[in-house]
Amino acid sequence: MEVRVREPSGEIRWSEFSSSPTLMKDGTTCWDGIEFVITESKRVKEELRRREQQFSLIINSFPGRVAQIDRDFRYRFINNQFESFHGMKPDQVLGHTVAEVFGEDVFQQLLPFMQRALDGELVSTETRFETRNGKTFYGLNTYIPDRSPDGTIRGIFGVIFDITKIKEAEEVLKKSEENFRNSMDQSILGVRIVSDAGTTLYANKALLDLYGFDSIEELKNTPVTKCYTKESLAENRIRREQRKRGESGPLNYVTTIITKNGELRHLDVFRKEIMWDGVRRFQVLYNDITDRRKAEEALRERDIRFNKLSLNVPGMIFQFMRRPDGTYCVPFSSNSIKDLFGCSPEDVREDFSPIAKMVLPEDVDKVKDSIELSAKQMTTWQCEYRVQLPGQPVRWLFGQSTPEKLPDGSIVWHGFDTDITERKKEQVELQQTLDRLSKAMNTTVHLLAGAVEARDPYTAGHQTRSADLARAIAAEMEMPREKIEGIGMAGSIHDIGKLSVPAEILTKSSKLTRVEFALVKEHAVKGYEMLKDVESPWPLAEMVYQHHERMDGSGYPRTLKGEEIIMEARILAVADVVEAMSSHRPYRPALGVEAALEEIEKNRGTLYDDAVAEACLRLFREKGYRLPEFTL
Repeated sequence: MEVRVREPSGEIRWSEFSSSPTLMKDGTTCWDGIEFVITESKRVKEELRRREQQFSLIINSFPGRVAQIDRDFRYRFINNQFESFHGMKPDQVLGHTVAEVFGEDVFQQLLPFMQRALDGELVSTETRFETRNGKTFYGLNTYIPDRSPDGTIRGIFGVIFDITKIKEAEEVLKKSEENFRNSMDQSILGVRIVSDAGTTLYANKALLDLYGFDSIEELKNTPVTKCYTKESLAENRIRREQRKRGESGPLNYVTTIITKNGELRHLDVFRKEIMWDGVRRFQVLYNDITDRRKAEEALRERDIRFNKLSLNVPGMIFQFMRRPDGTYCVPFSSNSIKDLFGCSPEDVREDFSPIAKMVLPEDVDKVKDSIELSAKQMTTWQCEYRVQLPGQPVRWLFGQSTPEKLPDGSIVWHGFDTDITERKKEQVELQQTLDRLSKAMNTTVHLLAGAVEARDPYTAGHQTRSADLARAIAAEMEMPREKIEGIGMAGSIHDIGKLSVPAEILTKSSKLTRVEFALVKEHAVKGYEMLKDVESPWPLAEMVYQHHERMDGSGYPRTLKGEEIIMEARILAVADVVEAMSSHRPYRPALGVEAALEEIEKNRGTLYDDAVAEACLRLFREKGYRLPEFTL
């Protein structure tokens, strides 16, 4: 029996008691016993148990698969990783041989290595095997002799690490190296692989072409003095000396080579360390920048010319910048800035406010909004605005520039500002002249329309109503105001050529003869002849000439078709037909608006321009347009 006993000192000791009974003469029973103090034995056993638990925890947490195998190649122990990896329970493995668990083929593959471990050698090898579900795995197997306390080898420990991912990575790396070589072979950049000593190990075709060599041997055997200019050769020597001293030297530099035919070429060189066939080497890339160097030189010459030119250009040449935070500055401006804004180029290089202060307050928002719109849409900036310098009259300026977005998010405009004050005055005077001419033109048109009305009231009403509809169609098509005005003007007199047609034919209530109809059709030609020499901002004569032409070429008088017919005449053609069919004529009653619209819809794209027809139909059917009343 094992019990714990408290010592007088308070310490606890473990004791084991053993006794046997003895029958006394008086019939009583006595026990003779022995006490063994087993405290130390208990401590050793507890420590042994703790260490076994610790070992079990460590071995089962070990990332590899661990197995203990005896000399008969039977499994005596496996860790958790072994069980989970192979999907086997201990009773499927323990007590069974390697051949029974994994098959004879695997056993024969591993036997030479396990036998060497049984002979006392530490053995490592890589193995490839397939699991029961058909997956292929690679393992790094290490076999360690399992020695008993007396030194004899009673078995082996097998430790196996899964290196499948490493093997896959090696395969990827191998393919990557192959692809790397292929990419260098096909690269448009020159590529050279060199050793630490500078020996060329590889050169692609692009590099050989740069030098004009036929082979890598020719490149290797040509003295460097024939391959580089004196300046570049000296720079190369400096870089080599830096590398000899252990300094990395520049990884990017520009050098100038001499080609086989004696031509100079400028190369941008990039140098980096790589592994080549498993050895540290250097990859050197060569980008031919000869054309860029020439362009840079031309750019420098252009800048010199530009600076000379800017001194004599009327107005200011500038670079205007919008920073990412929304603030403005003018990195460059010609000296003319002093004349326009009263400040120097240095005043606005970092701050736009000296210019902003000169802009009239009522134009500040217009200028800023136009800049922001150009920045948002990356479209050309154009703006007319007013400035006033202290003690000077208000002046008009016109600015135009093209935006360019920079990598940091800034936007730079390249453009000019010029004084257009005199031009503005001329525009005002011109507009006044145009207004007077327009009034005179209107008066003339009204006189001409009155002449037509005096001979044929039906024609006069037709022209007025056709003009109103033509203006409405043009507005629906969002044409400029000036064109709408011109279309209305032409509509008011589009049948002016009928002044040459006898009144009795125009007012005839019966069907016209062939000769009479031919005379009526001549009104387009006669109208053109009346108007062709009239000065006007609009093509009035052509509109009148073409208003009976049709898109398919079936009209008159010139059988024009498609794009040969001006848009204004296409609009007049539709308006003319709709009004004519909707109204009463001497030779027939009104057919009605709906019949007229059906005619336009049926022949849109054939006789009538599709977009014009669509606008006309939309006006009547969706927007409630009505022809104006006209009373004879």
